[in-house]
Amino acid sequence: MKLNMGEDLRRLRRERDLTQEQLAEALGVTCQSVSRWENGACYPDVELLPVLAGFFGVSLDRLLGVDEAAVRQKRDGWLQAFRTALSRGAVNDGIRIARAGTAEFPNDFALLNKLMYALFLAGDEDGNSPDWREDRARFDAEIVALGERIAKYCPDTDIRLEATARLAFHHCDMGRPETGRALYETLPPLGFCREAQCWPGLRADERLPHARRL
Repeated sequence: MKLNMGEDLRRLRRERDLTQEQLAEALGVTCQSVSRWENGACYPDVELLPVLAGFFGVSLDRLLGVDEAAVRQKRDGWLQAFRTALSRGAVNDGIRIARAGTAEFPNDFALLNKLMYALFLAGDEDGNSPDWREDRARFDAEIVALGERIAKYCPDTDIRLEATARLAFHHCDMGRPETGRALYETLPPLGFCREAQCWPGLRADERLPHARRL
């Protein structure tokens, strides 16, 4: 993902009616450093980024020149392409797309979860791959690594629980039932799930259909 920090930094400096020398003095750096930042020759040290953001009163994303709408659109494009591939039963294409997406957005947990899911499907005997046994063994370590990363670091509860349940199933399927059972034990108890707890918030006409789904 390309950053446009230099252009934004120059614009922010000019909006404050500051010269490069004045900004350099305020930050305790050389004028040559500011010039190199604005020309895109290099970026400020990471320790300076929050100082710069605070100085100009902007977010780090704004300072770094990140176009959040464009980033979101690109990320959603990878997710849509993944869904399209799987809707055709093209699991290998799904893996390829998810790998490309996570290469561009390595810390996006939705994409990481899709990659884990596609690798899991590749080793499913009910899937479309004639090499499912080989794929299941080949992708074992990667599925575990992805599942553990998502379970440990993902801030989205739904994605985290989905990946944890899939990882638990995978361990059981690979002959590691004790490990799978331990993961299952970390999932929320049934009494605290959304379906069990939302009853007081349902309208009268929603309650019977909801009860039938339980």
